[in-house]
Amino acid sequence: MFMLEDVFAALKNVPGLGGLLVITDCPTIKHYCRKLDVILLEEGDRPELNSAVSKAVQFLEKLGIKRFFTVPGDVPLLDSSELNQLIECVKNSKGVTLVPSHDGLGTNSISSLIPSHITPQFGSNSLSIHHQMVRDIGVPLNVLPLPGLGFDIDWPDDLIQLASIDGDSRSQRYLSRIDVIQRQSRASKQTTGIEFEQRD
Repeated sequence: MFMLEDVFAALKNVPGLGGLLVITDCPTIKHYCRKLDVILLEEGDRPELNSAVSKAVQFLEKLGIKRFFTVPGDVPLLDSSELNQLIECVKNSKGVTLVPSHDGLGTNSISSLIPSHITPQFGSNSLSIHHQMVRDIGVPLNVLPLPGLGFDIDWPDDLIQLASIDGDSRSQRYLSRIDVIQRQSRASKQTTGIEFEQRD
C-alpha cells in the first residue's frame, strides 16, 4: 500500500488532472480508494494489465472522455512535476505518448486520444512493440522519459535500488525502517560465504 499511497500523493497535487479512474479487483485497494475522489472499476474476469487498461479506456469512452494516460500503482518515485509534463504532452499530441520503463525496454505509461490509437501490449519488450504499432498506423509518436514514472518495482533488486535513492517517499521510509539494504547485504554474505570441501 505504501507505493500506491505515493502514487496517489503525486496525483492529487496535479491541478490539470481531469479525473482518476482506478481499475482493480483487490479488496484492500478498493477500500483505500473509496476514501478518495476516484472512480472505481472492477477488473472483471480477466485480471491482466492489458485487458484491464482496454476495459478502462472503453469505460472512459462511454463517459465522453477524449484523452487518457495510464499510471501503474508501483511507481513510488512519481512526482507532480512529471505528471504536469505528461499532461502537457497529452494535451498537445494528436498521437501516442509512451513513457519508457527505467530499463528502456518496457512501457510504464501510454497516452492517446479516445478511441485509443493502439491496443496496450504491456509486458516484456513492450516499448518496441508499442513503437511498431504506432508506426504501422502512422500517427505521431512522442517518447517521454520520466525517471519517477519510469521506475517501477518488478523485482527484489528494484526495492534495493529504491532504498538506496535519496528521497522521502512513504515506500522509501518503510524500506529504511525495515533496514532492507542491510538485510540484503547479510543475505548476500551468507550466500557467498559457503565453503565447499574439495574431494580427491
